[in-house]
Amino acid sequence: MKTSAVAVAATLLLFSVLIGHRASASTCAQHWSFGRWSCSIDGRPSEMVWECVDDSRRQCHPDGTCTLTSGVKAAGWFREANHRWVNLVRGSATASDLHFTYTEDATAWYLRYDPRSLSATGWTTWQGRRYPLTCSRS
Repeated sequence: MKTSAVAVAATLLLFSVLIGHRASASTCAQHWSFGRWSCSIDGRPSEMVWECVDDSRRQCHPDGTCTLTSGVKAAGWFREANHRWVNLVRGSATASDLHFTYTEDATAWYLRYDPRSLSATGWTTWQGRRYPLTCSRS
């Protein structure tokens, strides 16, 4: 009995998924930005959340083989005054600075963390102008 290459690839894929290891959020390097924040944009109440999420990807090829890549990434969300949550995309980050993008209008935002006060201050951008952004731990 002859086994097709596709059947072998499918069996190997199933085996690798069953015994493979997916990256977990605990493998993310910790950063001061992770967690829930109470914020204010130019005096208006808002909320921000950053967490580490699974970023595993599966890619299948025309020959029937598939590849699973495990990974994690920082993901963020922001909302003003109980409106809908908007995704944030993390840019560069240091021990005290965080540059990120507010995806609804693809604008650059920034926060600098003060470990003494456990708060962060910076700015948002709207229609080309910067507005003050302040956040503290919820």
